[in-house]
Amino acid sequence: MGFQEKNAWACGCSILVVFMPYFGFVFSYPMAYIPLFAIAVFALVALLVGFHIINSIATASIRKSGAVPPTDELDRIIELRAARLAGMVLAIVV
Repeated sequence: MGFQEKNAWACGCSILVVFMPYFGFVFSYPMAYIPLFAIAVFALVALLVGFHIINSIATASIRKSGAVPPTDELDRIIELRAARLAGMVLAIVV
């Protein structure tokens, strides 16, 4: 699995983990949305930074062992198509 795919999964899971309780608390206590939002954003940033640190350590150890095959032309084409599709989805959602 490539870095972009891992990053997308980590972002999606982190957003669900952080903002599901946030919305639960905000619907229960509507006046507490400002401090809760700051806490939720800080928690999301902390989760994503932790993921990137763990991923970079794991990737470095895998590359040192030599277990990574070289990328071929088909992998690059698939990655470019996925990036284009992700950009279109992001543009539509925004």
